[in-house]
Formats: sequence, C-alpha cells, structure tokens
Amino acid sequence: MSKSILLAPDSFKGSLSAQRFCEVASAAIHEALPGVTVISHPLADGGESTLAVLEASAECSRVPLTVSGPLGQPLAAHYLLLPHRRTAAIEMALASGFTLLPRNERRPLEASTQGTGELLAHALHSGMRRVVLFLGGSGTSDAGTGCLAALGFRFLDHHGRPLPPGGGALERLAHIESPNLTLDNIELVGATDVTTPLYGPQGAARLFAPQKGATPEEVERLERGLLRFAEVVEREFGLAVAQVPGAGAAGGLGAGLLLLGARLVPGFELVAELTGFEERFHQHRIHLVITGEGRLDTQSRHGKVPVAVARIASRHGVPVVAVAGQVALDDAELQALGFRTACPLVDEKTTLEMALHDPETALARAITRMVETWQG
Repeated sequence: MSKSILLAPDSFKGSLSAQRFCEVASAAIHEALPGVTVISHPLADGGESTLAVLEASAECSRVPLTVSGPLGQPLAAHYLLLPHRRTAAIEMALASGFTLLPRNERRPLEASTQGTGELLAHALHSGMRRVVLFLGGSGTSDAGTGCLAALGFRFLDHHGRPLPPGGGALERLAHIESPNLTLDNIELVGATDVTTPLYGPQGAARLFAPQKGATPEEVERLERGLLRFAEVVEREFGLAVAQVPGAGAAGGLGAGLLLLGARLVPGFELVAELTGFEERFHQHRIHLVITGEGRLDTQSRHGKVPVAVARIASRHGVPVVAVAGQVALDDAELQALGFRTACPLVDEKTTLEMALHDPETALARAITRMVETWQG
C-alpha cells in the first residue's frame, strides 16, 4: 500500500493562499515521490480568506448580498451555507475588512461593522441552526455597534440622540436600546483568531487600531470609547464583556456579539470542525502531515494553525513537519510544539528576497527537500 501525506497548511499571508500551498506542494511531492498519495486539506484560523478555505473543503453554497462597506459604501459580499453542518458562515472581513479601503481612505474613527450586521441579519433567516462569524481581518474599532445597529440596536448619547457610526463616537455613549430579538433556536458563534480583551495595553484599540490607520490620538479616543461601551453594557445588561478572551477581536466585534448571547471560540477549532479535518485520520491511513504558515515563532503556540494541526495529528500517532517562510524556533522548541522538524523557505539557494518574489518556487524546493529525507 502506498504511503499517504496529508497537506494541512494555513495561508502565507500576502504571498500564498492555503489552497495554492496545497497545489504547489502536491505537485512537488508527486515529482519527488511518484508513488505517494497526497491528500489536501487547506485550513485557516478564522481570519481573512476563511470562507475560501471552507469552499475548498466542504460542500456549501454562496449567498450573495449587497451590504454597507466600512464607510457606508455599497459593497458586494456573500456568506456561505453548509447544509451538512446546518451552519451559515460569515467572514466579517468581506463586509468590514481592512483591505476594503485604500490607505488614503481609511478613517478608523468612522469605520463601521454595519455590513457585517446586514450579512448576519440575512443569515439568521437562512433556516440554518447555527450562524458562525469569523472575526479576523477587520478595518473597524466600533465594538460591533454597527453590526448590532443593523439588527435593531440603538446607541444613544446623554440627550437621547443616536450616535454616528464608528468607534470614534462611543466615548459619548450613554444608553443602549435593544430590539425584541429572539435567537432561541439559533446557535450564534464568534470565531476569533486572537484572544485579545476589549481594551487595555493588549486590547482592540491600542494593539490593532494603528494597523487600521489610527493616529496615537485616535487610538486613545477609540480606547475611551471601548471602555465606555463596556461600562454601559455591564450597567444595562449585566454583562462583563471587557476581559472575555476574544472580546477585542475585530475591533471589539467579539464583545458586541456577547450581547446576542454568542459564544466566542478559537477560529481554527471551528474551521477544523466545519471542514471535517480530524475525519481525514479516520478516512485514510495517514503516514505524514505537512503543515505551514508564514512564520513559526513563539507566538505560534497561541492558536496558530500549525501547532493546532500538530496537536490533532499527535492524537492519531502521525508525525508532523512544518514549512514556513521563516522558522524562529530551535529543534527543542519545535519538538515541544509537536513538530518532528520544520523547513524554512530560505536556504543556501533561496534568499529572503527570492522567496518573497517567487514563493511558489521556494515552497516547491522546501517540500522536495523535506520529502526526499522523509523515511516514512
């Protein structure tokens, strides 16, 4: 019986999608070891491009919708229906994402999650029993108030006037009016790629708002707004949302979803479940798993795809190797995380500049080196 290799990578942000990784790696393996069976299973951690991974790995259908972009502009977006899992899947980055605005049009104080809420409102009537929102890649810092507003919530100042969209107005929040909204028959899940709290040094504003174009002064204004949001929510709803792991995901959308009774879970776990990742080990006799991402370092242990893949594979007694653009861990650290070894794209024949310019060739070389030394 031929040996089987399972490819289970995350994307290499900005250079290779998880799907393209699988295509390039599969071709390299077949050239080096013609008799090997290759099984491709691209993965994600809940950040941008997660829906593309679901489409590649699961039976689903798109639901197209025109929604409000981060600054209110009409935007073509979509979500997915996965009937087998009775789940609707939304990627907030497709409606409220960082990449939707050119650099010179980013207005972090005004950017809103309203479009994400419009997708959510539509999905709640899809007939699915579960609605999942993937929260990575946001261009917003509004604590999910735009999303909630699309569902009928109103955010008012001390004079009873509605606040304008965006996190910049939240420092004036005095009262939240909630609609008569029942989600008793629907499970709502927020899938996060970070465990960030709502505010503080590691919170949504101070850690991530500068990446969304916020100046230091704007960061502090957003910080005050997130703090005020948490205070009003706790006073009026009895919910302490600020320190819930993942509350700061997507500019605080994680915290906003808690008002709807959502659960916040690690994004990888949900992607693995929806795509049937662990089922691969029951369907096939896997002899080696190859995973990867852009960089392996000390942060990789915090919910990153390769470490999660290694943990699952170890339960089935299958060795795991990793490919990364850069590997900043020594052998002992790699083994402690569950990897047999890791191979960087950069080597004596491939400089960093070459790998960035032509990542597919660099990946093919790394995969070839790896499988040629694999003893199976």
